[in-house]
Parts: sequence; C-alpha cells; structure tokens
Amino acid sequence: MADTSRSLFMRLLAAVLRRIDRVVWRAAPEHFAERSRIHERKEAICAHYPTELGDERVARRMKECNTWIQEEFIHRVHGDLWLDPGTGFVLLPGMRYLPASLPYDYQADKPSTFGYLAARSRMRPVLEFDRVISFRDVNEHNYFHFFNDVLTKIPLLGAAGLLDAPILIGRRLYQQPFFQAVMPALEKAGLKLIDQGRSHVRSREVVFCKSMPYAKAYLDPVLDLLQAPVSDERSGSHKVFLVRRSAHTSQRLVGNMAAVEEVLTAHGFMVCDTGRLELRQQMELLSNTRWLVTVHGAGATNMIFRRGAPLGVLELFPAETIPPHYYALANSLGHGYDGLVCGTSAPNGEFIIPLDRLQRALERLCMGA
Repeated sequence: MADTSRSLFMRLLAAVLRRIDRVVWRAAPEHFAERSRIHERKEAICAHYPTELGDERVARRMKECNTWIQEEFIHRVHGDLWLDPGTGFVLLPGMRYLPASLPYDYQADKPSTFGYLAARSRMRPVLEFDRVISFRDVNEHNYFHFFNDVLTKIPLLGAAGLLDAPILIGRRLYQQPFFQAVMPALEKAGLKLIDQGRSHVRSREVVFCKSMPYAKAYLDPVLDLLQAPVSDERSGSHKVFLVRRSAHTSQRLVGNMAAVEEVLTAHGFMVCDTGRLELRQQMELLSNTRWLVTVHGAGATNMIFRRGAPLGVLELFPAETIPPHYYALANSLGHGYDGLVCGTSAPNGEFIIPLDRLQRALERLCMGA
C-alpha cells in the first residue's frame, strides 16, 4: 500500500510540475530567431519521387507527402544562454525558449522550471562554455532520427565552418549502443562530444541547426566518416527480412509471423533480428543485401548501408499508420521502393500481414527492383 501511495504521489507531483512548466515558459518572438539565422533553405524535396506503387493506399499517402515543404537552417545565437538538459531547448532571459533550437519542437515538453531555477542558483551542477554546438533533437535516441537528423548536422555545419566547438549530445542518445559504436570514429574526426547528462549548460554563444532530411548529399559523408563499406553489386545478392523481436518492442508486432516467415523463406529470404546485431554487423549485412523486406520501423534505416549498388525495398505497414520516412529515404538513395498496407493493429500492437498480397508484393519486388 505504501508503494502504491508513493507512486500515486510521484505521478501527481510530476503532473503538477508539467503544468507549471506550461504556464511559465513562453516561446521567444519569431523575430529573435530570424536575427540569429545564418542559413536557410526550403524545398519540396520529394516532389519528383515516383508514386506508381503496388498498394493504392501507399501511393495516395506518398503523393500527399511529396507536396510537403522540408526545411534546413543554421542559427548562431549570442547572449546569456542556457540549454535545458531534459528537452534540449535553448533558454533565454525572462523564462523564454527558442523553438527553433529543437527540431520538431512541437513534439517536446516545455523546459523544467525548477531545474532551471536550481541551476541558476547553483543548487545543481552547470556546464559552462564560451561557445557550444547543440546536436539536441526531440527524437535523438531513435536509430532512424540519429542517422537522418543528428549525424547529418556534421556535414551541414562542416561546410559552414562551424564545427570548431564542443558538441552537446543528449543523455538518451549518448547511452545508446549505436552511438557508443560510432563515437570513436566521430572523435577521431576531431569532434569534441559532450554528454549533457542532467546538467544545464550555460554559454555565451550557441550554434544549432536542422539538416535537410533524407539527403544523400549529407548521408554519404557521414557513412564515409563511419567507414561504412561500399557495396559490391556482383557479390551482394542477399534477400533479407528485417524483424525486431526484442522484449521491449511493443508496437508493430506481426501477429502471424510464423506464416509470414514461411512465405519469405520460400522466396529465399533470410530472417534477421536487428536487435541481435551490433552496428558494424548491420552495416556488413545490408552492404551485401539486394532485396530488403521490413516492417515499418527504425530498422529500415539500415538501407543506407547499401552504397553504390541497387536495392529493392518492400515496407510493411499496419493499416493505421503510413509514414513516408523510408519511402523518401529509399528514393533519395536511388533504391527501388514499394509498400504494403496490412491489417489494423490490435490493442497489444499486433497486426496481420495478408499472405496472398505479400506473395504478390514479393514477386513485384524481385522482378522489378
């Protein structure tokens, strides 16, 4: 009973603190961000990507997404600046925050009021710099967003000559095994990476940016930096079905997996659980993969490791969600792409893949890619 009461109290306290944060913090006026912007580009980057896809629902969704305007920017801000460890927002005097300092800020909570006040009064440790670069991102700890939104800041800022300061990495990302796997290569390239941890950062200058998503022009130098292998079209003939069977996976579970695996193995596909592979192993596997089938999820990011050789991709969606991330990524990289909408997810996250439609999609994939 005591544990239950304490748990209820902690949840109530957290809710009260979040409410206070929402009341106290205000976004800085747009003109402040405009003054600090030193680079900006906007473009409908997917406008020319093909939409003759096997599933009409996927085709309609991608036609819609192809009209979206994507943006890229670099900001260089001066002043008495603080960075919130929980969200990554740049904080300004007067309890204001810079929305642009956190790409996709609409998905984030407000900064911590009590954490900020405690840091300013030196009740909590503070990291201090003259100049710092923020690599913070709402989804920084996600494998796809790490490659698409975080690492691609390196070539963007490098081209602008702005990589000559410590780089802040959020704790959720810093602790990820895939980040630890690439950190030696990043440090070897001369980047000074700082785990922000739970500490506020104070700096007189902050550089932050957002790179154009799905951009091969940024992914290629990142892969060079990580020494990812270049694919050999003559020897790369693997057929791979990427799955994730980790115990913590609670979404996009295939309810008829045994039957699906039987169909795929009959077509020559090997079943691969990405949760059991280290990053270097995933690089090597996908470098030699010619046809890839994957349930929608971060594991599909591994298509970036098929470099300089063709790849055919089939993405399987639960009916309630058809995000365009891997369609855009595949087309940017020059890979063939098709998608298949399956059943609606049950409350436990499971959805059913229709075997007859899967058969036809596999035939299109291997014949046309």
